[in-house]
Amino acid sequence: MYNALFFTYCIYIVVLTWVTLYFDSWQFDVGSPPPEHIALDEWAQTKRVAIWSMYVFVLVYTVALIKHELHQLITLKLAYFMDPYNFIDFSGCSLAMYSLVMMPLIDGGEQSDQQMHLDVVQSQMMIFTWFKVLYYLRGIYETAFLVKCLVQIFADIKYFLFVLVLILTAFGTAFFLLLRLGNNTDFSSMQMSFVTVYDVMFGAFEIEWFRDAPTMAPVAIFDFMLFMLVVPTIMLNALIAIMSDTYAKTQNQSVQTSRKERADIILELEAQMVFKEGVPLPRDNYVSLIFRTLFTLRIEFPDYPRNLHLLQPRTEDGEER
Repeated sequence: MYNALFFTYCIYIVVLTWVTLYFDSWQFDVGSPPPEHIALDEWAQTKRVAIWSMYVFVLVYTVALIKHELHQLITLKLAYFMDPYNFIDFSGCSLAMYSLVMMPLIDGGEQSDQQMHLDVVQSQMMIFTWFKVLYYLRGIYETAFLVKCLVQIFADIKYFLFVLVLILTAFGTAFFLLLRLGNNTDFSSMQMSFVTVYDVMFGAFEIEWFRDAPTMAPVAIFDFMLFMLVVPTIMLNALIAIMSDTYAKTQNQSVQTSRKERADIILELEAQMVFKEGVPLPRDNYVSLIFRTLFTLRIEFPDYPRNLHLLQPRTEDGEER
């Protein structure tokens, strides 16, 4: 079932991306000239039928995903929000539903306020929906380690990020006060100052900003040198050390990590099903299993096995401990 769900979601995310990018152009027949043997009207009609068919598919699938997440929310209650993947799932399908509802209601004007608002929503929708693929990659041995390592790195650097934000706030405010009166628009406001300081952290700066500071250039140069010492030299190297340590610890347990991720997915898939004694459903009927799992319908088995998933540790020689 896992493979079938993964494959179905991959089709969904590709079709959703296509609909998001080309709904207006195909609906209103903008660009993409027809092949020589197809008339213009016939080509335009073909594109409309194709884009609306894909639109209906992603709309139905999105409704299924929302119903699926709501079912989990009702079942797990507050525990639902303890899993970061649930936040990604719920945000992605909610933004996708909003986008799909709004797309036919907008006339396709790229400069309209509604279209720009929808573009913002769709940009975040793409991030969340594509990030959901990471959930399925947890079930593959070759990628489970990488996904776990990525999640663990984010968990280990949370305090580092807090300290880094404090330092960037301090220097962003200082540079704004020193450079706001000049002709440099990069420090013309507090918002731009914070963005510029973030860029400076990665080396995107010009020394003339500080050398030609309108207010006490020596102070601006000193603050700049102090910033370069603290952030790129010390903080970023500390970040590399933290990430290297996390990677090494995760790699030492790569086999155990992969098995645990697969076990977590198995438990989640089983928790999504509703079993009851009745007419057995063939286990190889993947279409029916996917449909019932997505819509959280009852899957009837005569005797639902109370499975115990055991992760047995082994030695380097493959022998059980």
